[in-house]
Amino acid sequence: MIRRSSAVPWAVLLLALAPVPAGAEEETLAEQAVDPTASLMSLQLFDNFTADLWQQDGTSNEVLFRAAIPFRAWKAPNIFRATVTYTTGGVRGSGIESAQLFDLVVIPESWGRWGLGPLVSFQRDGGPGGPGPFAAGFAVGFTMKLGRWLIGLFNQNLFGRNVAISQLQPILAYQLGDGWTLSLGDAQFPFDWNGMDLVAAPLSVQLGKVVEIAGQPVRFFVNPQYNLVNRAGADRWTIGAGFAFLVPSGT
Repeated sequence: MIRRSSAVPWAVLLLALAPVPAGAEEETLAEQAVDPTASLMSLQLFDNFTADLWQQDGTSNEVLFRAAIPFRAWKAPNIFRATVTYTTGGVRGSGIESAQLFDLVVIPESWGRWGLGPLVSFQRDGGPGGPGPFAAGFAVGFTMKLGRWLIGLFNQNLFGRNVAISQLQPILAYQLGDGWTLSLGDAQFPFDWNGMDLVAAPLSVQLGKVVEIAGQPVRFFVNPQYNLVNRAGADRWTIGAGFAFLVPSGT
């Protein structure tokens, strides 16, 4: 799950002050940047600060690095994605929280795209009775465009020692124009099959902007969330902000 940090103010400032008007390329990149099935290489760094926890005092913060690398294999477009999460402090301590890798094989259709691929996760060992350090499963999802709208659904499933989690991420984004996008952002709905309960149900909104800095396309974004599920120690209010270097195909 996402936590958060002091990087938020400067990211918000950069987002607000971004001065470069977006052209046709920025519009295309703005669409691809919110589509997990798009063949767009990106290097993303973002900070997530948990300002409030359910039934517990304190705050928490995480920094996430995510790389998405498109390539071709099995005569089909693939997207390799790696995410490393580092907890920087707060009630959850500090250190590398997890590293997740997956490869999505993308299948184009007349109505949009869908994809399927393997998923592995490495995380802190929860000790006896807790989650193990390794889990594996699969990811599957689809997206389709309707005018300025992008809609879809992305599902990740992980199974390991005392781990049986399915995450649903609804995809809904609207292109505002000039490189601006309004979307649900990283809204993950995890379901724990062991406990047979919903771990989180975030109300989420993300505002993003693609600009060029010295000829390099960069996307800045902010993403506040409120978790509706009242579980002791779970995130309640969070705010995320960050940026991504975008590398269009052929660059």
